[in-house]
Amino acid sequence: MTERPEEIGMDSKTPAVRDRVDLGHEMAGLETGRIKRFLADGASGYAADSDEKKARREQRSLLDILLAEDPQYAAL
Repeated sequence: MTERPEEIGMDSKTPAVRDRVDLGHEMAGLETGRIKRFLADGASGYAADSDEKKARREQRSLLDILLAEDPQYAAL
């Protein structure tokens, strides 16, 4: 089944589908261009993390990548 142009986009979706998509974007910390409706301030999840926590999480994952992929770095 191929979607026609008028079937693509959020306006053609049911309110339940739009809510599910918006919730997923909020949990991922992505902007939707609308007011956040589902996650309250201070809620758990990536979107609610402070910038410092996000930076530490990103740095840790980059360190894990270096350790896994570079034997010389891991030896140090």
